[in-house]
Amino acid sequence: MAGFLVSLYLYVFGTCTLRGCSCPAYTTGPVFCPRCSLKAKYSGTSRKRTILPSSIGHLATTMISNLAAGDFHPDFGRVSKGIVLVSKEGVRFGAPTRGLSQISAFFSTMLSLPQGKCAPGSGSEPVHMGEDADTVSYIVALARNQSLPDLSTSSQVYALLRAAEKYEMPVLTSIMRLALRGGGSSRPIPFRPVERYVLAVRYGWDDVRKEARTAWLGAPMDLDVDNGDFALLQKLIVLRQRRVEAFRDALDNRPQLSMLGCDDLRHAQARMRSFPLSIYSAVFWRLKHEFACDSLGGFITRGDCDKWPEWEKAKGSDPTPFPRYLLSVILEYLPDTE
Repeated sequence: MAGFLVSLYLYVFGTCTLRGCSCPAYTTGPVFCPRCSLKAKYSGTSRKRTILPSSIGHLATTMISNLAAGDFHPDFGRVSKGIVLVSKEGVRFGAPTRGLSQISAFFSTMLSLPQGKCAPGSGSEPVHMGEDADTVSYIVALARNQSLPDLSTSSQVYALLRAAEKYEMPVLTSIMRLALRGGGSSRPIPFRPVERYVLAVRYGWDDVRKEARTAWLGAPMDLDVDNGDFALLQKLIVLRQRRVEAFRDALDNRPQLSMLGCDDLRHAQARMRSFPLSIYSAVFWRLKHEFACDSLGGFITRGDCDKWPEWEKAKGSDPTPFPRYLLSVILEYLPDTE
């Protein structure tokens, strides 16, 4: 109880000035630091609480562990036959050496080397990592064979993919691949299709790339990526332009060479030529305009175009209205690969 009260008192009234330590501490002479486990002198006389920049990110998430369980994350305490990993905010995690060695070639090599008494990973000294607490907690949960935390932001996926490369964890890369397909988390990750496509191309994930390609084609063009990733979108941009041009040419009865041998398409275009252009010119203009925004043609397959005022007006003026299935035939023969 005495240690608990001291830690609480130190947390509220001061900041440790020991170099490399961001723990809160009271400011009266040499005391035992509750976070760095070293004796140090603390300066200053003000009772106003001071927070170092390196501690801002984790105070809210580790307040309980500071008061009740020292430095350790409440879900990942110290384990026997394990090491302690420390995130860049100072949060500590107990991780089993066997589990880390199984998922990471980096840790497998490090832990197989002869360890001195004060070497990182020896059990007496923690291993300081450059990743944040969310990333380290995901890695430790994987090493401990526990339920993986939900991924709620794209930045978490980026951070985990960087950690997977850094620490040679192919299983973590595979989990991120599954998560991008919607099967690795109980809630969908807010990833834009263009971000998913860039990651899929970079890592060679064909299944994710195809899903992202379909989603990107069915939405207004989004090219908001880093300058270094823009080159990965060139084939996708060309595919979209090819689809738009082929759709416009088919409506104008000028099918591209790749479509000339399609009997269904020839029949559809012959049927389209029978409709008076004076009536359907506004419909065709609207179709071309909408297809530039949705080059997958979802407004056709869903039947949204049937409710357009241009379409309603044309149907009221033509005793044999334009059948929508003719447009569906055109969609089937549009380019669909990069």
